[in-house]
Amino acid sequence: AEPAHKSLLRHFSEWGEVEQLRLIPSKAIAFVTFKLRSCAEFALEAMHCQTLDLDELLNIRWAYDDPNPRAQALGREKLERQLVE
Repeated sequence: AEPAHKSLLRHFSEWGEVEQLRLIPSKAIAFVTFKLRSCAEFALEAMHCQTLDLDELLNIRWAYDDPNPRAQALGREKLERQLVE
């Protein structure tokens, strides 16, 4: 999974600062979180139906909110930090 992670990071970093990249190889999916929403919006448009290094065709969609309470708490903390800055 390491080469796939590096490839995704390299391709998506072109559109802005990637805050988190979570790869789930068994399901052939990845979650890319950008620092700025505008970068995510641009990446979604730019990378839709593009291919990666080994001609893997991308199907890019917005993710649903994570129902995990820990993830929700981290999201709230991140938002609070951004408001303070």
